[in-house]
Amino acid sequence: MNISAQGLLAKNFVVNGKYTVLLLVRRECVGDLYRVKSNEGKLYFLKLILTSKLHRYDFDSDHNLVEIECLRSIKHTNIASFHENGEIIIEGRKFHYLVFAFVAGETLFSRLS
Repeated sequence: MNISAQGLLAKNFVVNGKYTVLLLVRRECVGDLYRVKSNEGKLYFLKLILTSKLHRYDFDSDHNLVEIECLRSIKHTNIASFHENGEIIIEGRKFHYLVFAFVAGETLFSRLS
């Protein structure tokens, strides 16, 4: 794995053969958020979560991430739409990833900082 000093994944790292990392948007306590480009050329956000940092309460009784199940059901014009999710193993470590529609502009987090 190409571990970047700025994030878990380096620029141009390809996630599951579908998404190429363009840049790190922000670091989070359980993983990172990246801007990625799909094989079709569309821009997305990809949230990469290190599974070992999650608590057992982050999973439902079927071992699905609760966050994913919630995001699938949210349909709102002011919330980036959920696209897909998956799991990958990188250097023996398991990661979940969530892919969202890319929304250009300033984030609420950066606006409030």
